[in-house]
Amino acid sequence: MPTMPFRTARYTQAYFLFGAIFVLIVAFRGSVWISPLRWRFLQLSGALSYCLYLIHHSVGDGYEYLLKRSGVPLVFYVGPSGAVLVRTVIMLGVSFGIALVSRKYLEQPFLSLQDRFTEADALRPQVQPTSPVDAA
Repeated sequence: MPTMPFRTARYTQAYFLFGAIFVLIVAFRGSVWISPLRWRFLQLSGALSYCLYLIHHSVGDGYEYLLKRSGVPLVFYVGPSGAVLVRTVIMLGVSFGIALVSRKYLEQPFLSLQDRFTEADALRPQVQPTSPVDAA
């Protein structure tokens, strides 16, 4: 059984490992070893990652609810490993689908407005143009 100091250091060790991987990726960013990170699917996964993080539990809960409600004994038909595989495939597909729709219809329209609301525009004095009729 691990000692208490070891248990408290586990997160620190994981952070160190992921930090080291991140530093290596940045250091060797032009390398052939890092080229899989430039694949279109991985870049899309990175762009969708926060939305995927937010919705995947809800999708899993929805899957479990619908499976129980349907009364289909999936484990009986495909076994425990098959049930996990089916759940994984459905969760990934539905989660990516929701994230893609969210990106197209929610995130991108808001991101297209960001150039209209810059800090420089907020600091610039708003001068109302005067019309020739007002000057007379």
